[in-house]
Amino acid sequence: MKYSSVALSFCLLMMLAGQNELSAQLMADSFTVDAVADQQVRVTDGSPLTGAPFNVPADTVFDLSAVGSFTVDWADEAGGVADITDFSAVFSQTHPALGPYDIFATGLGPGATFSGQLSNIVSDNGNLVSADMSVSTTFSLTLQGPGVAGTTMYTQETATFAGNIFADGSGTGFTSPDDLEVFLSTGNINNDPLTAVGFNRTVTAISSVPEPSSALLVSLVGLVLLRRRK
Repeated sequence: MKYSSVALSFCLLMMLAGQNELSAQLMADSFTVDAVADQQVRVTDGSPLTGAPFNVPADTVFDLSAVGSFTVDWADEAGGVADITDFSAVFSQTHPALGPYDIFATGLGPGATFSGQLSNIVSDNGNLVSADMSVSTTFSLTLQGPGVAGTTMYTQETATFAGNIFADGSGTGFTSPDDLEVFLSTGNINNDPLTAVGFNRTVTAISSVPEPSSALLVSLVGLVLLRRRK
């Protein structure tokens, strides 16, 4: 009984502490969003690329649409703004000509970097309701089909995606229209050939799954310990 009371008191204190902190500011947190990524890739020089998918004239455009998700971690919110501390994305699809492929954000290239920010944050009792989001990231496209498996193309400059994020992710869209050079990975970044240009990039979210905060996790652990000691 003594231990149960201690566990209950600790659990309640942690819950109250979490509520007080959340009411003061939006805590550092994370969410994962299921999404569809669309882009167009125009071949500028197919000569470094071998295999049937690339036996096409220069200026051939491939329309790529892949399904996957992206994950965003952000720092403490202050004044409606929070820096994004980590960002990753993976999308996969099969193209009629290119075969199966994967798209990775921050996947390759010098620095394989990202930067980003949430702004105009709207929260309810510390929970994210909506925000404007901007992320600049490098990305890569890796083919998985027979004969071309492991062929990877990547960007050296970042693509900037800007749009709105909502708690449930529905209706959320991010655009990145600017042209971006795409290089073939040969193992020598300094001499990798320019093979294509990507443009008209959009990411449309389907759903969002917020990650539980640390205070909530501690509270749940306390409740489990309490039940076990009864």
